[in-house]
Amino acid sequence: MRLKKINDRMAAQKELNEIKMKIRALGNVNVGAIEEYKEVSERFKFLSEQLTDVRTSKRDLEKLIEDLTGDMCRIFAESFVIINNNFKSIFTELFGGGKAELVLTDPENVLESGIEIRVAPPGKVIKNLISLSGESSHSLQYVFILLYLNLSLRLFVFLMKLTPHLTKSMLRNTHSI
Repeated sequence: MRLKKINDRMAAQKELNEIKMKIRALGNVNVGAIEEYKEVSERFKFLSEQLTDVRTSKRDLEKLIEDLTGDMCRIFAESFVIINNNFKSIFTELFGGGKAELVLTDPENVLESGIEIRVAPPGKVIKNLISLSGESSHSLQYVFILLYLNLSLRLFVFLMKLTPHLTKSMLRNTHSI
């Protein structure tokens, strides 16, 4: 900055007063601003690092959930095939024939799919499970108990003897399971 030579003292005094008024209009100088800036800057840096950590954790959790969901779908699908095969086998043994199967209502989305139970004892056409006779309905319940709990044959026979709804022929068929 280059200084001007003062020729008119009155004009210079007037300009000096105007500059002083502008400086006063700016307000008081915050002498603690440098320290405040340092504190706010450190806080900003800390919070920025925390935000980065949270975003990284979120991505990691989303990946973990995706992996677990994939594993659950795979395990459920594999288990469903095994359970369905056991269901068919136990049903035909207990009923002395017939057909039975478990069907996913939405095979593309196994974790949210419903499961339909389709059964047809020998010589019968069943459109829904309510059409089953009391005896067949109770037998079907035993099929599910055996399937679900994987009970041993002795315990299964014991449970069957407790229920008077089963016929002797159904009880005989349990010996071959």
